Amino acid sequence: RVDRWLGSKDVRKLQYLATRSRILDDPVVLTLILSNAIVYLAWDYANSSEDREAYEFMTRHFLLSNNSPTVKKYPHTVLTSAFSHQTEEHILSNMVTLLSTGPMLSEKHGRRKFSYFYIASVYASR
Repeated sequence: RVDRWLGSKDVRKLQYLATRSRILDDPVVLTLILSNAIVYLAWDYANSSEDREAYEFMTRHFLLSNNSPTVKKYPHTVLTSAFSHQTEEHILSNMVTLLSTGPMLSEKHGRRKFSYFYIASVYASR
């Protein structure tokens, strides 16, 4: 076994590097990561600038509240709100999870099934 020869920490590092190198080969995982990053940066801009229109746009299209009429008026927010993250730790933990599981799931089940699974997970978590 490789982990006896290298040690379990080294094997985990190699697994991480192998997973990381496959990200560019998987357009679904790459697109999800880039989408999350772009939405996070858009929120950062909307929250830190005085651009009221940007903040209202993000709130209207990327925020979900069960007590709000937003869902009826903007039903797409059920999906788009999944790309909103409140803190750096929040997005980092989600992206690390996606990086560590996404390429393997996509490779095992296919890109289309993985995409459906991701979207179904979003709706199930609401």
